[in-house]
Amino acid sequence: MLAGLDATTEYAEIDYQSVVNEIADRRAEHASLTGASSELARLDTELKTTGEQISAAERAQTSVNTRNGRVDGTIADAETTQADVQAILGEAGCQAASAHFAAISALLAAAGHQPPSALAACDKAEGAAEREITRHSERLADRRARLATRIVTAMTDFRRQYPVETSELDSSVEAADGYRELHERLSRDDLLAHQAQWVTEPTPVTATLPLLTAEEQATYQALLAGTYGRAIRLEQERIRFSALEHALQTLPLGRSATPSR
Repeated sequence: MLAGLDATTEYAEIDYQSVVNEIADRRAEHASLTGASSELARLDTELKTTGEQISAAERAQTSVNTRNGRVDGTIADAETTQADVQAILGEAGCQAASAHFAAISALLAAAGHQPPSALAACDKAEGAAEREITRHSERLADRRARLATRIVTAMTDFRRQYPVETSELDSSVEAADGYRELHERLSRDDLLAHQAQWVTEPTPVTATLPLLTAEEQATYQALLAGTYGRAIRLEQERIRFSALEHALQTLPLGRSATPSR
């Protein structure tokens, strides 16, 4: 085109319209190429982004597959452990022992022990449980021994106070029920507590005594009816001083009264 312009000597020979049209076509072609180039750049960017997303998704899928594999292995191990535990629980005598599982679990939890998370940890947990149960048993045995000593001491003191009434009882823990029954009986009635000091009343009283308390009235009626024997008499001088002290200490006073010997 430029060569054609160099060869032209008359401007009248130039076809301006065709030149304008061709320039317009070239500009349109340039704009189209520029737009296509921008679109190609955008598509290339999107392609790279999509490729990165696909790679990330593939990595995530690989990670998920790996975790799934580990989970499958864990499930298989758990099923194996479950089968082993069921076999152990099915052994002879285990059902009777299972009645104590809740108490043992509570004891170990209070001591800070955690249940084993795997079968392989059961041996270690069993050893720890055995040591804790042994310590607990020893503590209970020590408490039982100290309590037995206190019981025997109390029974010895009781025998010292009531030598006649306790003549058929010994100071052993096995005799505690006998002491308890005797103590309750003696606590209910001073008359029964001093049976060894009874004498015979030559002229028993049979008059009505309306000023007695209900408890005293019950004892008086028992004497009249001969419930404890015929013509029983208990001199007040024969009542033990310890019984008098106990009675005075239980009076509703501002402070306990202690009699002078």
